[in-house]
Amino acid sequence: MSDNQIVEELVKIRELLAPKPEPPKEEEKPAGLWEEFIDFINKYGVIGLAIGFIIGSASKDLVNALVADILMPIILFFVPGGTWREATVTIGPVVLALGHFIGALLD
Repeated sequence: MSDNQIVEELVKIRELLAPKPEPPKEEEKPAGLWEEFIDFINKYGVIGLAIGFIIGSASKDLVNALVADILMPIILFFVPGGTWREATVTIGPVVLALGHFIGALLD
């Protein structure tokens, strides 16, 4: 046997011993509309997105209530007359629009 024949035999043996890749599994398709809907929810994590949206909406309402019911009465106590958005602080030649800043912060 020549060297080429030995190499060819070794290549054949190696090919026979190499593990064959498994054929791709076919995904089972859902039977009906409800099953497709459940599959979509599970596949794309829509539940987490919906929960985040609901929590964000509730947080927005909570912050709006905090500002309207707690912070604004405190601010209006220190700035009588209701023109707190126009309140300024003058330090020498510098005029700080404190009311505008607080309004932007609360909005």
